[in-house]
Amino acid sequence: MGGRSAVRGFILQTMVTLLDALSEDNLWVSVEIEPNVESEKVDVLWYHRDGSKKAVQVKSSENQISKTDAEG
Repeated sequence: MGGRSAVRGFILQTMVTLLDALSEDNLWVSVEIEPNVESEKVDVLWYHRDGSKKAVQVKSSENQISKTDAEG
């Protein structure tokens, strides 16, 4: 991954995290960016009041990503 691609990925990760943090229905108590977990596929890890966790992976591409590709 080149420098430009890495910077774009970091910016998108930050934007997704901020938008999720400001969501009205999100009852989180803490968040980790790039957590040290076994799966390298976790970019953002949300901790909720009820003890549950939500893992998020952020992807970016210079090409358009279809909904089907994203769900896959």
